[in-house]
Amino acid sequence: MQSSLFQPHIIPICLPNSEDNLVDRKSIVTGWGKVKKNRKLMSPQLRQVEVPIISNKNCMEYVSS
Repeated sequence: MQSSLFQPHIIPICLPNSEDNLVDRKSIVTGWGKVKKNRKLMSPQLRQVEVPIISNKNCMEYVSS
């Protein structure tokens, strides 16, 4: 794996301690993903959305279905 050089647009993030319980708290997710499910083009603009944090158990059930 190649390492990255930190720059104004490439910075590290701080993660919470693994024992912190963050379930039901809010989180902000950002990215350039698709705006609509069937759309082929990606968004040219960085977007963000606030989502609730769910438990690992609920997450695993969601992604495996």
